[in-house]
Amino acid sequence: WFDNFLPERIRGQIKGISRKLLTGEIEPVEYVENPVLTKDKQEKVIAWYNTLLRDKEGNITGHISSGEDITQRRWLEEQYRTIIQTSIDGFWIMDTHGIFLDVNEAYCSLSGYSRQELLNMRVYDIEAEETTGETAKHIRKVMETGSDRFQTRNRCKDDRVVDIEISAHYSEMAGGRFFIFLHDITARKKREEENQKILLRQQGINLLQRSLLAQGLLEDKLKTITDTIVRFFEADFCRIWLIRPGDMCGQGCIHAEMNEGPHICRY
Repeated sequence: WFDNFLPERIRGQIKGISRKLLTGEIEPVEYVENPVLTKDKQEKVIAWYNTLLRDKEGNITGHISSGEDITQRRWLEEQYRTIIQTSIDGFWIMDTHGIFLDVNEAYCSLSGYSRQELLNMRVYDIEAEETTGETAKHIRKVMETGSDRFQTRNRCKDDRVVDIEISAHYSEMAGGRFFIFLHDITARKKREEENQKILLRQQGINLLQRSLLAQGLLEDKLKTITDTIVRFFEADFCRIWLIRPGDMCGQGCIHAEMNEGPHICRY
């Protein structure tokens, strides 16, 4: 059997293990995986379940092994891991206690942590928006609903805070597992904030135009101008100087004659 059904590269190793099992030199292993050869010399991955046979005196006389072809499963797992590791988005596998069980390279690059560092951490260690209690509540919610999509913020190793969009899915397999994709939306959020500022400024300008065209006291109109500039253009303060012909300085320039601060006539 060994010579006909095992690839040559592992034949000697498996023979040695089998011999030691039968002589009692090593403890029996109930489950093991190894490749076997088909009739056309193709390799299949087989999961073996092993049981030792003993005589009345308890001596080992042989072993029975039943095998399951898991070639397709292992191929799918490899494809899955390749997709996850080459994804431009971050990915976690997390248990119900918030402990990271797996992370991909994209999230390591985003967070600045190594894979080994993250596998010794919990989600609470990098969550920058929710409290520990809020995150625990969110975990329970996803367990109840099966999935969720939301935005949050993560704290990186260098203390940067990034905006994250999360797509989370929960499975009850292996005691409960979360499969989570994370997309960095920091740049998008910044653009949205800038666009909102532009919109508010335009609204302020429109309001200012209507206020100036309406009837009213000059003092009120000037206050409206200064208030609008401070509010919508993020100025520290705004000051308007009214220049009358009699305020011209001796050099004939358009600057009002001032007596204090940086507003003194430069000429």
